[in-house]
Amino acid sequence: MRRLFARRAPRLVAFAAAPLSAIALAAALIDPSTLARVTSRALSPRVKEPEVPSFVVSREPFVRRVTAEGNLRAVKATPLSPPRGTSGPLKIDWTVPDGSEVKKGDVVVRFAPTDFEKQLEDARSDRDKAARKSEKEKALVESTLRERDRSAELARVELDQIRDFQSKDPEIFSKNQILEAAIDEELSAARTEHAARAKSIEKSLSGHKLDLIGIEKKKAELSMSRAEEGLASLEIHAPHDGIIVFETDWRGIMYQVGDTVWAGQTIANAPLLDEMEAEVFVLEADAGGLEVGKRGNLTLEAHPDAQYPALVKRVDTLAKQRIPDSPSQYFGVTLVLPETHPKLMKPGARVRATLVLDETTTVAVPRQCVFERNGQSVVYRWQGAYFEPAVVTLGRVSPGRVAIEAGVNEGDRLALHDPTTRAL
Repeated sequence: MRRLFARRAPRLVAFAAAPLSAIALAAALIDPSTLARVTSRALSPRVKEPEVPSFVVSREPFVRRVTAEGNLRAVKATPLSPPRGTSGPLKIDWTVPDGSEVKKGDVVVRFAPTDFEKQLEDARSDRDKAARKSEKEKALVESTLRERDRSAELARVELDQIRDFQSKDPEIFSKNQILEAAIDEELSAARTEHAARAKSIEKSLSGHKLDLIGIEKKKAELSMSRAEEGLASLEIHAPHDGIIVFETDWRGIMYQVGDTVWAGQTIANAPLLDEMEAEVFVLEADAGGLEVGKRGNLTLEAHPDAQYPALVKRVDTLAKQRIPDSPSQYFGVTLVLPETHPKLMKPGARVRATLVLDETTTVAVPRQCVFERNGQSVVYRWQGAYFEPAVVTLGRVSPGRVAIEAGVNEGDRLALHDPTTRAL
């Protein structure tokens, strides 16, 4: 067996070497430039056209759109707040369900009367106390003034007696007696004057005390009046026909029974349903070209089959977070709706908007045609027998499409898949 293989081995070697000799001979006969072109084509993916899906380049309308989500809201709405005449906090005792349809004058919110009832009771007690203090002060003043009158009368009587029986005759009375009589007269006159002055002062002080008590009484009566007004205004009524939409507090929680609110604080709105607008949010990365006047379409989440035209009315100056602790930021966008359908469009309804940011005619290709090679964007262009890579300059991008600013021409056929991977 070994001998047989040894005899055949030279023949096998000669046979294997024959192709290498042919290649070497061909290489010697072909021009060097031709050899380089053949070698380059051999290294490029030689793929017949039908084997790779392709796309023929042409100028076409290029529309860049962006989608956004948000909610409907009324252009005009009447805020509903506790009455401004009330002081102190109010506790919500009852409300209609959020989104309820109401008629003008219907009660939509009712507050607990406990605080006003206590305020009224305390005010009545203060008023009665002030009335008792006033009566007591008046009685005390009358008694004091009578006492002062008696003292003044006694002083006058004493003064008259002294003057009538004063020891003045030096032949009868001694010098000391005459001096004592004069001193008694002066003292009695001072007492009479003091009694009259004390009566006047006491009367004035009593008047001031009664004035202070009167102020306390008026203050109590004013508090009573406020409490009575508060009890009479413990209900919020619908200002017109429509629906009621409750606001949320600083925690994002809707106001409900048991919550404490203050006068002037908006707790609900009564929107007018004849004119609606939408507030939607566009991701910051997709907001290039977003500006007032851009058109779009709006779809109600509850009725996805119908579309409504919309125009951008306002774009927020700064992008903000919609979700706490989320790095994504959005621009708030207000959309005007030329048409409003009150039966379908309700405030707070979720909507999806498609906004047109750019609309031009340019060379655009499917995104599948563009590949990245060594940090450059390339396409594979058909050269009659094979696909050859070509560097391109990209323009604006839309879902599924990308504009080409340079690198391809109309009529070029581009591969929709990487032909190099198909060749392998």
